Amino acid sequence: GFRSFAAHVNKVTISFTSLLLQMTRSVADLSLAVDGTSMEHKIEFMRTSANGTLLACDIIASSSQPLDLPEIHRSILINAFRTITSSLRIMDGIAFSHESDIIREEARSVRDSILNALSTSTSLGANVGFFSTMP
Repeated sequence: GFRSFAAHVNKVTISFTSLLLQMTRSVADLSLAVDGTSMEHKIEFMRTSANGTLLACDIIASSSQPLDLPEIHRSILINAFRTITSSLRIMDGIAFSHESDIIREEARSVRDSILNALSTSTSLGANVGFFSTMP
């Protein structure tokens, strides 16, 4: 579902990638919540967020590399990059500081799956390099 939705470069996709970013930023709050949220729900939310982050990787990997990138496409890519970096920072923090061994292990697993995607995808690596040097 998500991949076919995010395959289009339009305002809806900008909103979608903004939601991915906001979901990623919510992981820390939810994982640290003491409001009775079950561990299973916390883990499931972390996994859903990880899937969103991997989708952000797919968006970057599948993007063309025009020198005159339209503003709408640039916004989508910026949201995708921010989702990935936020997810890595948040999962790393949870992996080192959460009180639950189970949550820490899940955060490590999520972080490692994102790092694996970044380190093994040739198209993702090429596009990260290309887009990171654009003005």
